[in-house]
Amino acid sequence: MTITQQAELILIDVYVQPGAKVSQVCGKHGERLKLKISSPPVGGKANQEVIEFFAQTLNLPKRLIEIVSGDKSRNKRVAIYDNSQTVLNILRKLNDE
Repeated sequence: MTITQQAELILIDVYVQPGAKVSQVCGKHGERLKLKISSPPVGGKANQEVIEFFAQTLNLPKRLIEIVSGDKSRNKRVAIYDNSQTVLNILRKLNDE
């Protein structure tokens, strides 16, 4: 499972493919959510777009989303500091697509 709920946050494991035409979820890569990102992996641009993608998708401020591991890797762990049922339902729907 790619989603882990903890007391104050939700962790989601993602596989990021930078340089795509459009930023979108496109299934799974192993046990991770596969995310295509339009930014290149240069100067942290792809990481910033991952944060912006989740902020927009979950309708949350960017300050509530952080990449906690995999900063220089395609395999990343993203922390979402909002464990509401609404956010969890959206993430589960993305995970099931």
